Amino acid sequence: MSRYRVLASESAFERLLPVPQRGIPHRVFVIGSLLALVVTFAGGCGKETPKPKPVGPKPAAAISVAVYGAPEVTTAYAELAAEFTAKHPETTVQVQPYPSEQAAVEANAKKRATGNGPDLFMADVAQLDQLMMAKAIQPVDRPLVERDVDFGDSYQRSALEAFSKDTSLQCMPVDVSPMVVYYNRALINLDRPLPDDIAAINPAKGWSIDQFRAALQGMLTPKSKAMGMTPSLEQLAPFIWSGGGELVDSQEDPTALTLASGASVDSLEDLLTIVRDPTLNLTPAQLQRTSALQRFLNGRLGVLFGYRDLVPQLRAQANLDFDVMPVPKVVRSATVTRLSGMCISGETKHFERAADFLTFAVSDEAATKLAATGYVVPSNTKVLASDGFLQPALRPVNAQVFSGALKGGRLMPRSEQWPEVETAVAPLLAALFTDPVIDPLADRLKVIDDAAAPILNPKAIQQSASPSGTPTAVAR
Repeated sequence: MSRYRVLASESAFERLLPVPQRGIPHRVFVIGSLLALVVTFAGGCGKETPKPKPVGPKPAAAISVAVYGAPEVTTAYAELAAEFTAKHPETTVQVQPYPSEQAAVEANAKKRATGNGPDLFMADVAQLDQLMMAKAIQPVDRPLVERDVDFGDSYQRSALEAFSKDTSLQCMPVDVSPMVVYYNRALINLDRPLPDDIAAINPAKGWSIDQFRAALQGMLTPKSKAMGMTPSLEQLAPFIWSGGGELVDSQEDPTALTLASGASVDSLEDLLTIVRDPTLNLTPAQLQRTSALQRFLNGRLGVLFGYRDLVPQLRAQANLDFDVMPVPKVVRSATVTRLSGMCISGETKHFERAADFLTFAVSDEAATKLAATGYVVPSNTKVLASDGFLQPALRPVNAQVFSGALKGGRLMPRSEQWPEVETAVAPLLAALFTDPVIDPLADRLKVIDDAAAPILNPKAIQQSASPSGTPTAVAR
């Protein structure tokens, strides 16, 4: 019997969950629970008796919110905190800004160790499991529903699913940015006639891998490079997924890379004909000398793979006429999504006030202010479709590509060892881009898979040791 069917020992909240169809990930049907909560709190069958609210003004108190990102983003949060405090003078919101996710993670951990952790904090979805194990967060679905937050169609469903675990929404998504293709309109002309056997590019529909190759080959300035794809798992992932392949054996608990599987091999074959062409793609050595981003800023690169946080820097570059397109399709649309959310501390002494500010921080007003910075793709769907995000007077003109790309967006595998995996396979991927001969491709990809094996599944490697105690050799 499925663990999600009604059991006598389940809580009232768990009994609201729908029975998932086979093959549907855990997080998918947590959304049903959120919708059910709306019904429960709004009234009807199963209506709970409301708790009496205290009468009289709240005593004054301060709460802290740890955020990270560009100065424009952290400043926007500081402005939101000031606006909230002005409306609720009994609660002072103090923003603790950090320049990067890593800086915020390290600072928050140190403060929690001394009992001075923030009441709320931003976190990448990749940290979710660790935060839950450390009991550093507590679910936000009930307090948000109690404050009339609409989970129906008001927020990106995939973002809610990603932050949902153990039948609860653990953190509220605030920024969901998909990888897209930035292109220099002075170098790449999407209206340029293509070979007769390739259909014309329709920006509204994206482009196939064949259309992408033809567009690069038709560069208007031959002295410039067409693209600068780095040999990384993150940049290869959309193409692998698009062709029906997978990066790993399990997204939630990966124990092996699966680049050598049939679908993944097929997905990479067409892409490699592009990235291995030195007339089109920058070599790893060239990228090491001057980054793809810098070349794009200088107007000497046709396309650049990146996320929404590149927009302000590109806008600031004089005379750079750029726009965006989805990542090219092998078969279906696919891309990598970066996702961050706002969490309530598991140790906060001001849970209700923290929930009040969280409600404000994910409102239309707040999402519009964050979107105006140019760095953020809000999970708030109303704002995502508004001029507050699209900013039609500014580049990129086709900003709706970001919201469209979310439909095929996926997260990178969640593993504490993933950074180590990326480091281990980086030189092998670079060789895949530059070695004169890589045939058969499946064998080369198997070597990359094997290089990650002792990192992702060290126990299996130990168990495969020979009777003499010498571990089985791992191809590298």
